[in-house]
Amino acid sequence: MSKVKMEVIAAEITKIDDINDRITYYEFSVDLKYGLTYVPGQFLMLIMPNDPRPVRRAYSIASTPNEISKGLLKLCITAVEGGKVSNWIRTKKVGETVEFKAPYGKFVLPETLPPEIHYISVGTGIVPFRCMIIDLFEKGCDTDIYLYHGNRHENSILYDEEFKEIAAQHSNFHYFPCISRPTDNWQGDKGYVQNKVKEVLTTAGDRSFYICGVNAMIEEVCDYLLSIGHEKEQIHYEKYD
Repeated sequence: MSKVKMEVIAAEITKIDDINDRITYYEFSVDLKYGLTYVPGQFLMLIMPNDPRPVRRAYSIASTPNEISKGLLKLCITAVEGGKVSNWIRTKKVGETVEFKAPYGKFVLPETLPPEIHYISVGTGIVPFRCMIIDLFEKGCDTDIYLYHGNRHENSILYDEEFKEIAAQHSNFHYFPCISRPTDNWQGDKGYVQNKVKEVLTTAGDRSFYICGVNAMIEEVCDYLLSIGHEKEQIHYEKYD
């Protein structure tokens, strides 16, 4: 069977917000004529014009399917030292257009959910979980959902207010932002996110795990989950390095 050729989609930048000196939040307007659809957890390939051939980089989609249906695309991009695409898009302004292809990836939820879903992330690894979690609650999910999110500093926490609001509205949502280099004003969990996982989970159970971020964190969490009796089939991850 031949592959369907994926269409190049144009998107106009409508909002740019620098979260800190490395992470930037973007909103784009996508014409509904493209009929873009995707499953929460998938990613797009952002296309940077270049000679002799364009450069492409993968970025997780933060928008929910409901937002995408209205032409609203959201991304969070970390500027990587020496990164061609991540530094190229930082030169773009509101009103300019970029191109991408989507959707890609199999980092998605099954149709039948377990009693518990645990999302574990660091930095921009939280991006695919934003759309997964909001989409679940928009659909009336009654599964217990846990979100552990690690950052070095408080000003790097993405979607913090959104997740606090969800936690206030839904007793089955458990949100644990963790800061490894906190200021004296930080009142939440201190230390690495994997330590919070170990604190909450001490025995195996009927759960699914979705882990996204740097390789060192993923390996440590996976090793721990297996050591307390979870099966490999319960664990899903996507690396950012």
